Amino acid sequence: MQVYNCLVIVFAFCAVFVAPLTYAEDRCSGAAVTEVRSLQALPIQLRHLFPSSTSGVDGIADRGGRFNATDVIAHDWPMRRFVIAAVGTSCAVVAIEYGGRAHGFELREYRLTGEGWKAGERRTLSIEPKSTSDLLTN
Repeated sequence: MQVYNCLVIVFAFCAVFVAPLTYAEDRCSGAAVTEVRSLQALPIQLRHLFPSSTSGVDGIADRGGRFNATDVIAHDWPMRRFVIAAVGTSCAVVAIEYGGRAHGFELREYRLTGEGWKAGERRTLSIEPKSTSDLLTN
Protein backbone atom coordinates (compact mmCIF):
# COMPACT_ATOMS: atom_id res chain seq x y z
CA MET A 1 0.00 0.00 0.00
CA GLN A 2 2.85 2.41 0.77
CA VAL A 3 4.39 1.78 -2.66
CA TYR A 4 1.06 2.56 -4.26
CA ASN A 5 0.76 5.83 -2.32
CA CYS A 6 4.31 6.81 -3.32
CA LEU A 7 3.53 6.15 -6.98
CA VAL A 8 0.39 8.25 -6.79
CA ILE A 9 2.36 11.14 -5.29
CA VAL A 10 5.08 10.86 -7.95
CA PHE A 11 2.53 10.82 -10.79
CA ALA A 12 0.65 13.76 -9.30
CA PHE A 13 3.90 15.70 -8.97
CA CYS A 14 4.78 15.01 -12.61
CA ALA A 15 1.31 16.00 -13.81
CA VAL A 16 1.43 19.30 -11.94
CA PHE A 17 5.06 20.37 -12.31
CA VAL A 18 6.51 18.60 -15.36
CA ALA A 19 3.66 18.61 -17.90
CA PRO A 20 3.35 22.44 -18.02
CA LEU A 21 7.01 22.70 -19.05
CA THR A 22 6.46 21.21 -22.49
CA TYR A 23 7.70 23.08 -25.55
CA ALA A 24 4.18 23.70 -26.86
CA GLU A 25 3.28 25.67 -23.74
CA ASP A 26 6.08 28.16 -24.43
CA ARG A 27 5.33 28.94 -28.09
CA CYS A 28 3.69 32.37 -28.22
CA SER A 29 1.89 31.47 -25.00
CA GLY A 30 -1.07 33.77 -24.43
CA ALA A 31 -0.37 35.89 -27.52
CA ALA A 32 -3.05 36.68 -30.10
CA VAL A 33 -1.74 35.46 -33.47
CA THR A 34 -2.82 35.68 -37.09
CA GLU A 35 -2.35 32.89 -39.62
CA VAL A 36 -0.01 33.89 -42.45
CA ARG A 37 0.06 31.84 -45.66
CA SER A 38 2.77 33.54 -47.75
CA LEU A 39 6.29 34.86 -47.29
CA GLN A 40 5.23 38.29 -48.56
CA ALA A 41 2.59 38.56 -45.81
CA LEU A 42 5.18 38.22 -43.03
CA PRO A 43 6.19 41.43 -41.25
CA ILE A 44 9.04 42.92 -43.33
CA GLN A 45 11.66 42.68 -40.54
CA LEU A 46 10.76 39.01 -40.00
CA ARG A 47 10.78 38.33 -43.75
CA HIS A 48 14.37 39.61 -43.93
CA LEU A 49 15.51 36.69 -41.72
CA PHE A 50 14.76 34.32 -44.61
CA PRO A 51 16.58 34.07 -47.94
CA SER A 52 15.53 36.77 -50.38
CA SER A 53 15.97 34.49 -53.37
CA THR A 54 13.18 32.14 -54.43
CA SER A 55 15.50 30.05 -56.59
CA GLY A 56 18.73 28.11 -56.16
CA VAL A 57 19.48 25.60 -53.43
CA ASP A 58 20.01 28.39 -50.88
CA GLY A 59 16.70 30.10 -51.69
CA ILE A 60 13.24 29.51 -50.27
CA ALA A 61 10.05 28.83 -52.23
CA ASP A 62 6.78 30.38 -51.18
CA ARG A 63 3.84 28.25 -50.06
CA GLY A 64 2.88 25.78 -52.78
CA GLY A 65 5.91 26.74 -54.90
CA ARG A 66 8.26 24.25 -56.51
CA PHE A 67 11.25 23.11 -54.49
CA ASN A 68 13.58 20.12 -54.28
CA ALA A 69 11.70 17.78 -51.94
CA THR A 70 14.28 15.00 -52.31
CA ASP A 71 18.06 14.95 -52.18
CA VAL A 72 18.16 15.02 -55.98
CA ILE A 73 18.83 18.58 -57.14
CA ALA A 74 16.43 19.36 -59.97
CA HIS A 75 16.42 22.58 -61.93
CA ASP A 76 17.23 25.75 -60.01
CA TRP A 77 14.67 25.12 -57.28
CA PRO A 78 15.35 25.85 -53.60
CA MET A 79 15.71 23.14 -50.94
CA ARG A 80 13.22 24.85 -48.60
CA ARG A 81 9.64 26.04 -48.84
CA PHE A 82 7.54 28.30 -46.61
CA VAL A 83 4.49 26.44 -45.24
CA ILE A 84 2.58 28.61 -42.75
CA ALA A 85 3.16 31.04 -39.88
CA ALA A 86 1.37 32.26 -36.77
CA VAL A 87 2.31 35.90 -36.22
CA GLY A 88 1.54 38.13 -33.25
CA THR A 89 2.74 41.59 -32.31
CA SER A 90 5.83 40.29 -30.50
CA CYS A 91 6.12 36.61 -31.38
CA ALA A 92 5.81 34.34 -34.39
CA VAL A 93 6.07 30.64 -35.19
CA VAL A 94 7.10 29.84 -38.76
CA ALA A 95 6.99 26.44 -40.47
CA ILE A 96 9.47 25.69 -43.24
CA GLU A 97 9.49 22.48 -45.26
CA TYR A 98 12.93 21.21 -46.15
CA GLY A 99 13.89 18.67 -48.76
CA GLY A 100 16.52 16.01 -48.85
CA ARG A 101 16.94 12.53 -47.46
CA ALA A 102 15.60 13.75 -44.09
CA HIS A 103 12.59 15.57 -45.61
CA GLY A 104 10.48 17.24 -42.93
CA PHE A 105 9.19 20.44 -41.41
CA GLU A 106 10.94 22.88 -39.10
CA LEU A 107 9.01 25.04 -36.65
CA ARG A 108 10.90 28.02 -35.32
CA GLU A 109 9.72 30.59 -32.84
CA TYR A 110 10.75 34.23 -33.24
CA ARG A 111 10.49 36.98 -30.65
CA LEU A 112 10.45 40.71 -31.34
CA THR A 113 13.08 42.44 -29.20
CA GLY A 114 14.46 45.98 -29.11
CA GLU A 115 16.93 44.93 -31.81
CA GLY A 116 14.31 43.33 -34.08
CA TRP A 117 13.10 39.76 -34.60
CA LYS A 118 15.31 37.08 -33.03
CA ALA A 119 15.15 33.34 -33.75
CA GLY A 120 14.36 31.17 -30.77
CA GLU A 121 13.42 27.56 -30.16
CA ARG A 122 13.35 25.15 -33.09
CA ARG A 123 11.53 21.85 -33.50
CA THR A 124 11.23 19.40 -36.37
CA LEU A 125 8.12 17.52 -37.44
CA SER A 126 7.54 14.73 -39.92
CA ILE A 127 4.00 15.87 -40.76
CA GLU A 128 2.97 19.17 -42.31
CA PRO A 129 1.42 21.73 -39.98
CA LYS A 130 -1.75 22.96 -41.66
CA SER A 131 -3.07 25.56 -39.21
CA THR A 132 -2.13 28.03 -36.51
CA SER A 133 -3.29 25.47 -33.98
CA ASP A 134 -0.82 22.92 -35.40
CA LEU A 135 2.00 25.44 -35.08
CA LEU A 136 1.27 26.26 -31.47
CA THR A 137 0.53 22.76 -30.16
CA ASN A 138 2.87 20.40 -32.08
